[in-house]
Amino acid sequence: MRVGEDGLTDAHHDDFHREASQRLAEAGMLRMYTLYAARRPVASVYGVVHRGKFYYYQSGYEPRWACKSVGLVLLARTVQDSFAQGVHEFDFLRGDEGYKAEWSRGERWTIQVRLWRGARGRAARAALGGKIFAREAVKVRRILRAPLPPGENRLAAAFRIVQEP
Repeated sequence: MRVGEDGLTDAHHDDFHREASQRLAEAGMLRMYTLYAARRPVASVYGVVHRGKFYYYQSGYEPRWACKSVGLVLLARTVQDSFAQGVHEFDFLRGDEGYKAEWSRGERWTIQVRLWRGARGRAARAALGGKIFAREAVKVRRILRAPLPPGENRLAAAFRIVQEP
């Protein structure tokens, strides 16, 4: 299966998801879908249903089957099945992947507020600032080294890359 940047790739994540999926399944909230072709899994979806909403958490597909759009086929079946089971909202959660815009009528923003107090708070704020600075510096470096797509200038490329998560 293809795994993205936020994929489930290490033992820490494996342990968490193993325990979480067990508990969610016991509560009747876990939804896992798998599309098979030639008796092999070619796409999967992992989500949670809670209070009439389907939360689309993770998905993946076999890269060799990408030309058949197996991920989108399974997404369509997942949406269809969810609404057939009484779900009234399908939430793609965060991220601005193109397919989400094609399936949605709108988007919601997540806003994060952090309050800092005392010496520990100032230290935490400084550490977070350093992390953000380092991440943005890497993005700027990518901008300067990356070949430009046809018809795009450095400024447009910078805005595009800085907006990526």
